Amino acid sequence: MAAEPLYPAYLPVRPEGFTATLDVPAFDAEEPGLRADPELPDILSSKAALKNITPRVGTEIHSLQLSQLTAAGLDQVALLAAQRGVLVFVS
Repeated sequence: MAAEPLYPAYLPVRPEGFTATLDVPAFDAEEPGLRADPELPDILSSKAALKNITPRVGTEIHSLQLSQLTAAGLDQVALLAAQRGVLVFVS
């Protein structure tokens, strides 16, 4: 293996030099998905149809109107988003 890079012109360069990371102070956060019922009754009892995009990531949700969900229903959407990673709302 070569000690020198093959393409030195394409090595990363920071014109300003080293930049230290910022210390972000701790803050209180509330995760709405933790309040949700894991059975997702508000989503599944509506006319909505769920279809997994891939086995592990992504769900298409058909015919779900977010503006008509209760606070508990929105918490369930947050839980589903945390579980599946990507939600696609169709019509």
